Parts: sequence; structure tokens; C-alpha cells
Amino acid sequence: MHAGARYIQENFKEIISKRPIRIAYIGPDYDYGYQSWQDLRNGFKELKIPYEPVAVLWPSLSEIDYSAHIQALKGVKPDLIVNTLWGGDFVTFLRQSSKTDLFKYSRMANFDTGGNYETFSKAKDEIPLGLIMSARHHLNWPDTKENSEFVSRFYKKAGRFPSYAAEGAYSGILAIAQALVETKGSTELAALRYALSSLRLKLPEDPEGFTSFMNPVNHQIQQVIAIGEVVNDVRFPPAKRMLGKWRYYYPLEINYSPLEVGK
Repeated sequence: MHAGARYIQENFKEIISKRPIRIAYIGPDYDYGYQSWQDLRNGFKELKIPYEPVAVLWPSLSEIDYSAHIQALKGVKPDLIVNTLWGGDFVTFLRQSSKTDLFKYSRMANFDTGGNYETFSKAKDEIPLGLIMSARHHLNWPDTKENSEFVSRFYKKAGRFPSYAAEGAYSGILAIAQALVETKGSTELAALRYALSSLRLKLPEDPEGFTSFMNPVNHQIQQVIAIGEVVNDVRFPPAKRMLGKWRYYYPLEINYSPLEVGK
């Protein structure tokens, strides 16, 4: 969400230079949705982005009818709708909203899970062009040997393209293996915890010249976030659209001393 705030700062500067950007937020009615909204606002505050929240909507998990939410979003005429629905809920929202004129007057972004391959493989050409989205792994970004080999090897073994969860599980196995290398095979809890807290690991989603690393204080993995727009792309069937027009955002790498780990 912090990368999303940086994206907004860069790509909506014409609006921001004149007045606060009008933001509508719609997210799932549980902690993930609440935390995402808080993280976005923290990003706005840190970057000093003037904004006006014109609607905050909390549809139920597994909602089947978003018509009231769509009408509410149309009614407030936001400059940008930030949507953190995911999985089947996001696909349902896309299918229903694409049949309206919602995106004629407002742009929409989903900075975390909207660009998951599952979304593109399910919604196909029902996803409107130009939506702003990201994901935790992309089949077509970064254009590196490591990522293309991971995608092709997975396809050869599974007969389908990998989801973000598949790439995440692969990364998790690599992280465990790397931690055991660091501990010289020891499974003692404190040693493993320390090894993971200082982890540096080259993963398929890492662009050239960058390696994923762990923040040892809060144990959040630090990675480059690539945000794109929906474009026509038939290279990964059954998807008919993917993301392109990329903007990417690097994390700030902070040097922590070992004594800070676990504080």
C-alpha cells in the first residue's frame, strides 16, 4: 500500500497539485481490509499527499451482489477507487462493475492482489483495460531469466501457469533451505529465527540487481513492488489480459545491527 501511495503521488500529480485527490476505498470487512486502508493512509501521511476520503465501503466476505456498492461509488465521483477485494470476490466485483459505467468517470486500483494471475485467468476480457493493479508475483515481470525459468518449469510440471500462492510456497521452501544452510543444519529455534530474520534471498520476483531481504525488526520481507495497467496480452492462456505499462518501487534498505533483531 505504501508503493500504491507512491504510485498515486507520481501518476495523479496534476490533480494533487490543485486540490486533495478524492479517494473511495472498498475492502473486505475483516482485518486485512482494515489494515490495508490504514497502511494506505499512513503512506499518504508520510508522503504528504493531500486526499479526501469520499467513501469507505466494507462488503461482506463472499458477497454475491455488489450493485449497491457500485452505485455508492458512482454517486461520490472519486478520482480513484482503491479496491482491496481479492480472489473470487474481486472477480465478481469486476464482472458486475464492468457492465456499468463506473470506470467512465473514476479510475480504479488494486495495489496488492488485483493483478494475481487467477484474476486474469478467471475474468479474461471482462477485466476493463486501464485498471491499475499489482500482485505478489507476476508471470511477465520482471523480464529476467530467473522469473521466466520459474514460470516455464512450473508450467511443464503442472500443465498450468503458477499462481502467486505457488510462487510464494516455492519462495518459502527456498527460505527454509537457506536458513538451514546458515545454521549449518541446526534446527534449534533461536538459530533458525536469527537466520530467517537476516535472510537475503534471490527470488523469481526480484528484478536484476535486487535481492529480497528481511526486515529483522518486524519480520516483513522487503521486495520491489511492480504496479501496472491492464493491457491486452494473450501469452498466458486462458488469460486474455495481463499487466503492462509498469512502474516499480524499491523498498528502503536500512542497516540494522544484530542487537536490534527481535526488539
